[in-house]
Amino acid sequence: MRTAWPPIGIVLFVLVMMGCSSSTTAPPPQNTFNFHTITNIGSIIDPTNGDRNPYGLSIAPVTAGLLTAGDLVVCDFNNSANVQGTGTTVEYIHPAPGSTVVRFAQGATLLGCGETATLPDDRVAVTAKVANDVVIFNPSGTVQTTFSGAPFNGPWGATYAASATKPAIYVTNANDGSLVRINVTGPSSYTTETIATGFSFNGGAPGSIFAPYGLAYNAANDTLYIVESNSNKLIQIKNVSSVAAAGITVSAGDTVFGGPSGTSASVVFSGTPLNTPMGGALLTNGDIAVANTGDNLMVVLTPGGAVVGTLSLDAGAAGALFSFAAALNTSAQQIVYFVDSNDNTVKFVGP
Repeated sequence: MRTAWPPIGIVLFVLVMMGCSSSTTAPPPQNTFNFHTITNIGSIIDPTNGDRNPYGLSIAPVTAGLLTAGDLVVCDFNNSANVQGTGTTVEYIHPAPGSTVVRFAQGATLLGCGETATLPDDRVAVTAKVANDVVIFNPSGTVQTTFSGAPFNGPWGATYAASATKPAIYVTNANDGSLVRINVTGPSSYTTETIATGFSFNGGAPGSIFAPYGLAYNAANDTLYIVESNSNKLIQIKNVSSVAAAGITVSAGDTVFGGPSGTSASVVFSGTPLNTPMGGALLTNGDIAVANTGDNLMVVLTPGGAVVGTLSLDAGAAGALFSFAAALNTSAQQIVYFVDSNDNTVKFVGP
């Protein structure tokens, strides 16, 4: 279905205050929230080498280099033959329906790219699970910094956190269930530290990787949300900027949190309707939209652990959904961008 208005990409760095608590399994509700209409933007298949199967998705906050404010930055996980984990390209596309995809970057260091995270100046951080590195690009698409080896071990999920005290890129590792913070200390300077270990993961091959992936950050209360696909959970870390290296240990299937900052972490929600959840995005009202790859549902949860609603975003085979990115349209209504790997497109859902 199509809407009459085009979206504009607005990165949600300034968000409303919200509280958080824990919850457990709840039955799937009816769709009572304000998401009804799905609009196709366009194909995200790389125009040069045919890479496909989009995973990562983020929004360019400003106009710089190759990117225009609102552009969607996407990485393709597969090659043109659709072989899992063999994609090596990052693309960008304007958020208006009918837009044409453009290559942002390509190279062996992007092999199996899993997620993109855009910084306030349009630097783009890309995780490459198979290449085992994190590459940070300038807005022009040239490599600025590459992190290879420890503390990265199958880098998977990523998000930029606009903390007032410690701006950082948070990265999850699919091979060992750890959470790494890349502190952004300047226009081209960074430090790294592993702040949490022990999240559950399945050690699966590309195409069946279940581990902490979707990340969303609330700058208003310095809370990082983690979508854990291996245990069907949404987890939060409050005051995440204050968590030091080795601050949190996770055990017992993502239910027990220890370490010096263990009390900062907790389960927001666990179980149905989450079904191998992957992506996550923070909405303007503080709710969290989660992408189920197990059944292609969008699930919206409150920070207190209540299910607001669900909506199927693809009626085809499971495994279509990976990343979400939230924005407002020209009428200041909430929309959520998503990648659809069943038809290799990027779309948005809104009122």
